[in-house]
Amino acid sequence: MAFLPFVTFELGDDVDELINYLNSIEHESLKYTVRSTIANTKMFSSRYNEAIDLLEEIILDHPNNIERLFAEIDQAYCYLRLMETGTRSVSNVARRRPRDMDEFLAIQQEIMDQITDLTRDNPEETETLPEIIEFSVTNFPNPFNPDTTIEFTLPADVATGHALPTLTIYNVRGQRVRTLLDGSREFGAGRHSVIWNGQDDNGRSVSSGVYFYRLIAGDDMAVRRMLLMK
Repeated sequence: MAFLPFVTFELGDDVDELINYLNSIEHESLKYTVRSTIANTKMFSSRYNEAIDLLEEIILDHPNNIERLFAEIDQAYCYLRLMETGTRSVSNVARRRPRDMDEFLAIQQEIMDQITDLTRDNPEETETLPEIIEFSVTNFPNPFNPDTTIEFTLPADVATGHALPTLTIYNVRGQRVRTLLDGSREFGAGRHSVIWNGQDDNGRSVSSGVYFYRLIAGDDMAVRRMLLMK
């Protein structure tokens, strides 16, 4: 479900239709996933006030502390974008209120340190994380500057079908920034890596902020987030 905002923006589809569809899903087990996907969709479509309010719901009713902290990061980012656009009407529920990118990055680092402590001292926190990937993929370092390595592992059943993976970078609005793998190269089973140098498809360095990368191989797909800090 995490990939739906990306597909909607790439195809130029109606965002409101996607949100209406997500709101129609009533399965209790998918409640958090639905709310998180709607929040991302609102972020991608620059509806930052609405995203802040929805992220507050996630913070108050979270599946685990790690997801609560990630929601706080997203909420702070939405607040920052509102400040950058000069919007006077800003949701008053935002817990973190960065006035510029430096303050946001400081908040991001503080929260990432808390997440690191949680995963180190309480391994059970990671056991309840919602499953958003079908195979192994990660990037390091994260946060990064200027380069990061995206490492992924293809299981034998995927690679047997001569996997032609695509790997794409998106900004927080869901706009495609860089295509690292375009599906023209075959990969076998095992571990592989690709380096992103923080540049877009035109060779221009991108600005600091949150980015997402999406890996597709066969019927499997993974979506992860990363932070570029300058």
